[in-house]
Amino acid sequence: MSLKSRFSWNSLVSFFSLAGVQMVKFLTSVVFVNVAGSFAVGIYFVFISVYRLLNRGTTFGMGQAIVKRVSEQGSGTEATTADTVATAFVLRAIPLLLISTTLAIFNSRVDSYVGLNSAWVFVIIALWGTALYSTFRSTLYAQRKIDVASGFDLFKDVGTAVIQVALIVIGYAQWGLVVGFITGLLVSAISISVVARVPIHTASLNCERAKSLFSFAKFSYLDNLVGGEHRWLDIIILGAFTSADQIGVYGIVYALAQFGLITSTVLGRNILPEVSNLASTDDTEISEQLLYRVLSYSTLFTFPILAGSFVIADRLLLDIYDLDTGAMSLLVLAAGTVAYSAYNQLHQLIYGLDKPKYAFLLSALSTAINAIVAVLLIPFIGILGAAISTSLSMLAALIGGLYVVAVHSEISVRLPLRPWGFQATCAIIMGVIIFAIQSLVVYQTRFYSAGLIITGGIVYLSLVVSIDSFLRVQIRQVLARIIT
Repeated sequence: MSLKSRFSWNSLVSFFSLAGVQMVKFLTSVVFVNVAGSFAVGIYFVFISVYRLLNRGTTFGMGQAIVKRVSEQGSGTEATTADTVATAFVLRAIPLLLISTTLAIFNSRVDSYVGLNSAWVFVIIALWGTALYSTFRSTLYAQRKIDVASGFDLFKDVGTAVIQVALIVIGYAQWGLVVGFITGLLVSAISISVVARVPIHTASLNCERAKSLFSFAKFSYLDNLVGGEHRWLDIIILGAFTSADQIGVYGIVYALAQFGLITSTVLGRNILPEVSNLASTDDTEISEQLLYRVLSYSTLFTFPILAGSFVIADRLLLDIYDLDTGAMSLLVLAAGTVAYSAYNQLHQLIYGLDKPKYAFLLSALSTAINAIVAVLLIPFIGILGAAISTSLSMLAALIGGLYVVAVHSEISVRLPLRPWGFQATCAIIMGVIIFAIQSLVVYQTRFYSAGLIITGGIVYLSLVVSIDSFLRVQIRQVLARIIT
């Protein structure tokens, strides 16, 4: 399969998988808030933030290192892949054991901070389950079986959501959310390890392979440690200044803003192994063309989310989530995701070019700005301060990413201003239409607000597809492959 065909296929499968995941998260967030309550959701978000931040410390950068080293080997052999995967997991187990021991020693403090008994045990289980799942998921990505890995992501999140909803409906609130998360994660980790079929039992460990992985992973590790999703850093800081209710609100508006990153996430997952493979042949021209295309469509959904937030953020939160606050925070975060959607492609490109040092430095810069501004603003304006700090850090990351690629690589960055302009124009037209509808037909119900969202999505996608000939061609080719 050619690079263009494979990239289009994997991107579309990943898109539908991630779209399904996001839809499940949206529906379950409505159930969580309305059934379990914002207090229980706030405790759950604190638990997840502790787990996420500690998980950065245990990854040891091995996820990206597996993708990079196995993809460099081309198709490779089962034995070579098994050796790389086994060595990576052993290296990852070192910080995992240290952090698990630390959690056991300070268990009472962890439980007190989270607000849940035995929280430390659940965090340890989640860390080990994630290590297993992400190791085999990265292996599938390295082999460019991104469609299979995306299927497992959907399986994991849907399974987790079903268990969580079932538990909170019968009255377990925060316990149901945490136990459901752990159960779904463990089932998925065991399943993907079976399907991946990597012959770990035949693997051999050696110092040269460990050095090769570590040479890439040392900066990738630091990148994961200080970078990643800003929500969990924000929640840690919010936990020191605001109530669990406000943390729950911020978690909801952040998740809503993240819907816009669906295409950015999908394209970012695909570009790393492809650029890594191209870099071994010094094919700069194709890499530049690939970068232009992924930048063009990385913002496909961030512009309509921004326009929609400007028009109906307040009624969306009130009608669907029964929240009378958070609209301005949602608008600010939606603006930040426009910058982050483009930056994410540059971030993955830098990894594919074997320059993890610069990826780490960009994440460190972004996180430092986020933390400093958040500490300064949150005590005075609450969750809006967290939203502002996050968006500013995303903009800084984009500027830094453009600089790094321009100065420290042979790739020329061509900004897709015309596609971005088309998308922004379509989003503005969508916003005007939705504003007109809600002005003429005034209702205050959950289903009406959901209908506005669906209508806006149909209007926007219809406009974009009618204008973008390249997108139409790619969709037709992928659909033809599915049919045949």
